[in-house]
Amino acid sequence: MKKFLLFLPLLVVCGLSKAAQYELNRDISRVSFATVKLQYVIEPATISSLTGSINETGQLTLDIPISGIDTGIGIRNERLQQLFFQSELFPSVKVSAQISNSLLASDTVVQQLTVPAKVTLHGQTQALEFSVNVVKSGKLLSVASAKPVIVRASQFGIPAKNLTELAKTVGQIPISDAVPVYFSLVFSK
Repeated sequence: MKKFLLFLPLLVVCGLSKAAQYELNRDISRVSFATVKLQYVIEPATISSLTGSINETGQLTLDIPISGIDTGIGIRNERLQQLFFQSELFPSVKVSAQISNSLLASDTVVQQLTVPAKVTLHGQTQALEFSVNVVKSGKLLSVASAKPVIVRASQFGIPAKNLTELAKTVGQIPISDAVPVYFSLVFSK
């Protein structure tokens, strides 16, 4: 029994090393989108400070803080956060998806695939499909948009009045409720 107790920590460490646990690299992972005003004025934005992981069963979780929006203009950031997204009530966007165990078990992967995911925004959850490029090498796993996903505010129940209030701050300029969303996520094992 004493011998077993001596080897127990080694067994635990060996068991954990087989688990494919990946943590999101916050420094280089980003979500990007672009707002469209007057049908042709495009204003890009990025969201940083993301957190996320992929657990040993391949469950990917991602938390995208609305407070991380950066348009390059402070007042625009605040207006998007407060007037449009209502960040005090809905501080983040949540994403969950399942990554295949065979992909996680491979040493090297370069693949384009479609990943179904659940996205929770403004208190509503919707199923979306993401076309992604996956590159895995050693302990790094990169997942990036192969094409944008078009997200409409109305599909997540964001009230039209939020967009109207935002438009008032820029002289009633019409703003589209649809935005293209891109992402680049890097995970480390």
